[in-house]
Amino acid sequence: MNIWNKERLWYLSGGMTKFGVEEFHESNNWRKEIKDLIEDITDHRIICFNPNEHWSMKSDPNEFSDNEAMRLDIYKLRRSELVIYNNNDPFSRGSMIELGIAWELGLPIITLNDSQQELHPWVEQMSEKIFTSKTDMIMYLKEHYMCID
Repeated sequence: MNIWNKERLWYLSGGMTKFGVEEFHESNNWRKEIKDLIEDITDHRIICFNPNEHWSMKSDPNEFSDNEAMRLDIYKLRRSELVIYNNNDPFSRGSMIELGIAWELGLPIITLNDSQQELHPWVEQMSEKIFTSKTDMIMYLKEHYMCID
C-alpha cells in the first residue's frame, strides 16, 4: 500500500500548562496556524493532532482526568509519523516526555524556536532541524516531508 494514499498524522507538541486559562491562546494559536498553513499548501491527507482540541486548560475537569488526557496524547503521538515541537515553554515536562517518546520511536522532530530561547542540549540533539521562522519551517516540511516522489 502506498503511504501517500492514507491519512498521515503529525503531532503538535509544546507547552500548555504554563499558559493556563488566561493565556490559552499562547498554547493554541501557533498550533492552529501551523495546521492551517500545512492544509493550505498540500492536498495530501496530513492531519495535525492538536492536544488542545481534545483537552486543554479550558476543559471542564470532570470531562477528562489528567491520566486520560496523557494517555490520549501518547496514543496519538505513537501513531504519528512526525513531531513539530514548539519551544514556547522550554520547561514543559509534558513536552519533554513527548520528545523522549518520539525520539525512542525514531520519529523526526522538527523544532520551532521563534522566540529564540535557549534550547536544552538534548532538544538540539533530538531535533532533525531547528527553525526560528514558521514560514521557513513550513517550506522545509513541504520540500522534505510532503513530497510524493
